[in-house]
Amino acid sequence: MDHRSNLFIVYSPLQIINAIEAIHHFKCKNNILVINYKPRQDKNNSQMDDLVEYHKWDEVIKVGSGSRRSKFLIYVKLIRRLKKVQYDYVFVAGFTSAIYTILANLKKNKLFIIDDGVGTIAAYNYTFAPNKPMKLRLKHIRFWLFGIRTKFNDRVDLFTYFNLKSLPHVSVERNNLSWFRKEYTSDATKDNVVYFLGLPHENDENHEAYAKILDKFIQRQSLQVVYVPHRYEKIRKSMQLVFDQFDVEVRQLGMPVEMYFLTNKIIPNTVSGVGSSAFFTLAFLYPETKYQSINHICNKSETHEIKEINKHLSEIGVEILNFKGGNHAN
Repeated sequence: MDHRSNLFIVYSPLQIINAIEAIHHFKCKNNILVINYKPRQDKNNSQMDDLVEYHKWDEVIKVGSGSRRSKFLIYVKLIRRLKKVQYDYVFVAGFTSAIYTILANLKKNKLFIIDDGVGTIAAYNYTFAPNKPMKLRLKHIRFWLFGIRTKFNDRVDLFTYFNLKSLPHVSVERNNLSWFRKEYTSDATKDNVVYFLGLPHENDENHEAYAKILDKFIQRQSLQVVYVPHRYEKIRKSMQLVFDQFDVEVRQLGMPVEMYFLTNKIIPNTVSGVGSSAFFTLAFLYPETKYQSINHICNKSETHEIKEINKHLSEIGVEILNFKGGNHAN
C-alpha cells in the first residue's frame, strides 16, 4: 500500500478551502498543510487559522509569524524538512519565488496549482499556456550557499473553478466544490437579501467613483442590501454616506463569504459585486442564486484583464452590469 504524503502550501483563506476540496476530489491521505503567514495581515492570517479546523490534517506547519522579518533562513529550514519526504500530490496557489524554490527541492509525482481568485486566468494566459519559465530574483542565489536548488522542470497542472482548456503540457481538473456543496447546502434556506461583495483595495482617486456606482446600484434594489467588505477593505467616508442614505448594513463576516453562507445555512437570494472571484465559488455552491457583476474599470491598464474576467463570469451565468451607459455590458 502506498503511504506517500500529500503537501498543501497556502497563504490565504480561499486557498485552504480549495485545499480541503482537493483532498476529497483526489482522495488524498496523509495530508500535510504548510501555512505561510503574510506580514501585517492579521485578518488574513486569523481566518486561515480558523479554516484549518475544518479538516483533520496529519500535520500543520506554520511559517513565519506575520511580521516583516526576512523568512530566508526559515525557508532554508523548511525546505530541508520537506525534502525528506516523497509526495504523491503537491498543491500550491501560484508561483511566488519562495514557493518556486521550495518546489524545486521536493520529490513529487504530481504538482497542481489551486485557485487564489481570478489571478488564475491571467496566469493561464500569460504563463502556463505559453509555457514561460519563472524568473527568479538575484537574491535567491543565496539558496545555493545551502545546497538548495532554485529551478525545476516539473509538469504543472491546474485544479480550478475556471473553464480553461487542457493543453499538451497542462491538464485542467475542474474544481466544482462538490464536497462542500454536498456537506453543507442540503438543509440551507433561501433569504431575501442582496449581498454586495466589496473590493480589496480602492485607491484614493477612485473611491469617489466607486461610491457613485454603489449609489446607482443600491437605488435599483427592492430588497435589503448588505455590504460585505473585503478583509483588506477600508470603508471610505463617501461610501459610508451612501450606506447611511439607503440604510445599508455593513456586515463584517470574519471569514470567507463562502464559509459564511455554508456554516449559517444560507442560500443567498442575490450576490453582487465588481468582478469578485467569489462569483465563481458561489455559482457552484448555489446555482439558483442571482449573480450580478458591475463592469467597473479602475485603471485603463486593467481593461483587457477585466474583459477576460467578464467573459468567464458570463459563461457561468453572472449578469454583467454597466451603469455608465445604463445598459448591460456586452
